[in-house]
Amino acid sequence: MVLELQSCRKVAEALNAEGILMKKYTTKTGKDFGGGPWKTKSIHDLLTDQKYIGKIVHKGVAYDGEHKAIISTALFDQVQGSLLSNKTYTHKHQVQRFALLRRMLRCGECGNLVQPVWTKNHGREYRYYTCSTRVKTGYKKCTLPSLPAGEIESMVVDQLREILRNPELIARTFRDVATRGATGPAPEDVSRLEERRGRRKRAEQAIRSLLTLDDPESEFIQTELKRNHGELKLINDAIKQIESKPEPASDVDLSEVMVALQRIDPIWEVLVPDEQRRVLELLVEEITVANGQVDVQFRFNGIEQMVNELTPMRERNGKCNGSK
Repeated sequence: MVLELQSCRKVAEALNAEGILMKKYTTKTGKDFGGGPWKTKSIHDLLTDQKYIGKIVHKGVAYDGEHKAIISTALFDQVQGSLLSNKTYTHKHQVQRFALLRRMLRCGECGNLVQPVWTKNHGREYRYYTCSTRVKTGYKKCTLPSLPAGEIESMVVDQLREILRNPELIARTFRDVATRGATGPAPEDVSRLEERRGRRKRAEQAIRSLLTLDDPESEFIQTELKRNHGELKLINDAIKQIESKPEPASDVDLSEVMVALQRIDPIWEVLVPDEQRRVLELLVEEITVANGQVDVQFRFNGIEQMVNELTPMRERNGKCNGSK
């Protein structure tokens, strides 16, 4: 099926449409788990399992097993070649590869994160941002299409640089943030904090439930634990970000802030990618993308830290101006 459809996601969708679910397990205490719909990762794990060709893998090395193969090595190798040629880079590859807007984008259609993915076609690599719902459960599960990375990144950067060029907007936003900081968190921040704390509680409960099962070392449970721990980390990071409070506005001079921020725009193109991402992390709260719309929510209470980190950028700006 994967050789015909050339996609683990399409195979999962086809199996689910036929009502063919994942294997169901029953513990010694009579508890059932498994038996749910197939996901892209579940299909990929099955297709790359060498037990089906009579092998046992230990510490990355395959050995001949005592059991008989149920498919031919030739077919297995053919499937591996298909998987490699259609590989989509997500999850752990996000950490290894640079993505300017990683963990900043949220889907305006379903509310989940929009994650960076990399695909290869005829030897050429393409970058996209795709809703995690579509990646994990199928492209029909969310209406947000895959977004070309270059286009969405340019749109966000253009909005940021437009603000940096506008002194009046900087001053007005800074005063609004300063006033809000003196009177307590904004209502929308309180609402987001409550929602994420509820999600954290549910994720922790799910982890505890998995650990109480009779076979916590099974592949299925380990996969679910890994997924829940990853989700819990993202939630905790979001909570820490919301809970962090800005320094008193009186500690920073508004004129100094305006000058510091305006210095970013002329040197943006010469900043290395990590520096550009740092600027976005400090000044962008969240980016919501929906069909035909991009909403950037800026966070100007990060400007105090920005001022402290601008020294090397100022030096570079001076060199650039001198060269001109």
